[in-house]
Amino acid sequence: MIKQEKISLNWSIDSEEATGSDYEVIVWETLGGTPSSRDSSREVTGWDISGWNGTGKGEEEQKAAPEKKVAAQQCFLRAGNGIAVLDDTSSAEQVEEAAVALREAIVGTLNNHARAKR
Repeated sequence: MIKQEKISLNWSIDSEEATGSDYEVIVWETLGGTPSSRDSSREVTGWDISGWNGTGKGEEEQKAAPEKKVAAQQCFLRAGNGIAVLDDTSSAEQVEEAAVALREAIVGTLNNHARAKR
């Protein structure tokens, strides 16, 4: 038997993060569940996206940063184009499928457009 936890999601738009497009950054927060399920979003990743903002970089890297960021955003949008739109009537299976597709889109984008952390 699989133990199911009730987890709520809280989200907001980060209007201060420039995306260079018509899209906005969505910030997600997990509410409820066990501490281990809430902490999983803090997992350290193997990607370094610091090249996307150019801060503290040389002149050439600063010039290239906006293009790198836009290319990564476009890659993610293409990869995530088929992800189902969810609402209050979505089933747990639909949410799980969308979460898997979203993770695949994020990982694919980072693999193609971010440097591996050293």
